[in-house]
Amino acid sequence: MSYANGEKYDGQWKDDKKQGRGIHSYQNGDRYDGGWIEDEKCWDGESLIKFIGVYYFGNGDKYEGEFEDNLKHGNGKLSTKD
Repeated sequence: MSYANGEKYDGQWKDDKKQGRGIHSYQNGDRYDGGWIEDEKCWDGESLIKFIGVYYFGNGDKYEGEFEDNLKHGNGKLSTKD
């Protein structure tokens, strides 16, 4: 899916929402590669969908870990390009 603002999503869908595994590239150079539940980045320990997401920042930093409600949450590791 290509959006009018230049963002792109390549991944699984369910009921017109991001669901499962996918990669979303943002117009600021950031990119998220991981799990989605109903259009939100996730790591859902309550279901069979358990993805550790990786968020790549445009400045070269990287967060690899758990997400809840579209935010970094729980265990994770932030690496900086420095």
